[in-house]
Amino acid sequence: MAQRVTKDFFDIELLPIEYHGRNWKTFIDVRIVKIAQRLRDQFGSITVNDKYLGGNYNLSGWRPFDSKIGASFSAHKFGRGLDLKFNIELIDPIAVQAYIIQNEAEFIELGLTRMENAHKTVTWLHIDCTFTGSNKIVIFNP
Repeated sequence: MAQRVTKDFFDIELLPIEYHGRNWKTFIDVRIVKIAQRLRDQFGSITVNDKYLGGNYNLSGWRPFDSKIGASFSAHKFGRGLDLKFNIELIDPIAVQAYIIQNEAEFIELGLTRMENAHKTVTWLHIDCTFTGSNKIVIFNP
């Protein structure tokens, strides 16, 4: 059975289907889900994983260390990264990234530290809460 993580996020959206039913707290840093919840509150429907619904996404949240997707030490593998897809017309990753930058202090307070450059990823927005030592949100290229 799905476990509620925040007001609108459930563990099955964050873990690969093969890990459903396990304790999400073992895998996911709650800060990253609170950030995603804040974005869902602002923008509406957001997809992380949807394989459990018959969709294509299974590794956009936490990834096992033996996953061949992404970097060896990706924030996803530490439960600190999510790839967000926006399901509302006229809302795209570039607009969401701009919103985050306009409200940077709030998102830093929530724990956001890094984002992939939405102009490069185009169809998703990677967010993470990996320690950087910076007092600004770091935008990096994939």
